[in-house]
Amino acid sequence: MLARANLAVMACMRGGGQPVKLPTWYLLEDDDRILINLDAGRPLEYLRSDPRVRLAVLNGVNSETTVSVQGPTVDLTDDPELVNIDRLATHYLGKRYPRTRTADLPSCRATGRQLHPVRAFRQVR
Repeated sequence: MLARANLAVMACMRGGGQPVKLPTWYLLEDDDRILINLDAGRPLEYLRSDPRVRLAVLNGVNSETTVSVQGPTVDLTDDPELVNIDRLATHYLGKRYPRTRTADLPSCRATGRQLHPVRAFRQVR
């Protein structure tokens, strides 16, 4: 189920210990790490201060089936060439990410089936 482009929600912790949930794209990588797309700004701040992340993946065919993985963020990196967002867009849309949008689209990777390590990236334009 993790290999398919399903709906997913990422959860992390805000500074005061409050949970934050965000819809996201994800990609299970060959090394069992999970690449996760993030919005610019606060989610990256949260992961920098507390690297724990949980990803809930919803089965698009049977909504009663979900997979939940958790683990640490292992990598937060810039992606000036937009390689990672293109990989995610190809997984979900079947094509590269549109270049007309100007917003930063950082991402992270987590590990887990008990969560695989997460590696994050940030697009730089």
